[in-house]
Amino acid sequence: MKLKYKLSVNKIAQQYVAVAVGEDADKFKNIIFLNGVACYVIELLEQDRNRTDVVDEVHKRFDGNRDVITLEVNKFIDKLDTLGLIDNE
Repeated sequence: MKLKYKLSVNKIAQQYVAVAVGEDADKFKNIIFLNGVACYVIELLEQDRNRTDVVDEVHKRFDGNRDVITLEVNKFIDKLDTLGLIDNE
């Protein structure tokens, strides 16, 4: 799985936001508000990866309980999928 659209992540007034850029801006017009972990997940999903790989990479970078990281990463990926941002092909 990977992102369907090219997203640009920027920090604006102490808040991270992601927006589609280029031609993809016409296809996805939402603004996504992110924390630091979500920014990293977005970065990881720019390349084709499976959920386990994403969880592994997040666990390597951020200190925390693996079960909690797995739950939260999967919830975020599900949210991205609901928004139509995940290409599962």
